[in-house]
Amino acid sequence: MDIEYYCANDSTHAGYANARALMTLVFHKQYIAPIYPMTHNDEALHHKNISGENTPLSHKNQYSLYPNPANNVLMVENVNNNNSNATLIIYSELGDIVAQYALPPSETVVTENITNLAAGFYLYSITSEVKVIQRGKLIIER
Repeated sequence: MDIEYYCANDSTHAGYANARALMTLVFHKQYIAPIYPMTHNDEALHHKNISGENTPLSHKNQYSLYPNPANNVLMVENVNNNNSNATLIIYSELGDIVAQYALPPSETVVTENITNLAAGFYLYSITSEVKVIQRGKLIIER
């Protein structure tokens, strides 16, 4: 029996929520990037880009989202003046896409109205073309 299966079916287990979310993402194929198992001796996160190369995922944030927790407006700042079109994708806890916003390279700060999103915990990713360049957590309070 796989540990993910065991954890996802036993709600008293400490990893229940994470395992359940992972199972939902994998079986509903709503994830945006491949999920690679990590061992205890991995020194850095790695992902395979489109060309198949194994490259580290940058830990340097290119965008800053604030305020976090947010209320009705979310500001997205292009910290490194990245000159490519990017997209902010906001996901529910289960991996469903709930919102997408374009981040044009001509603007250093983009203001997005998020009043259509319910209060709660969200995950986000910022993609440039087909590559994920940043991931994070977002809390919306009302």
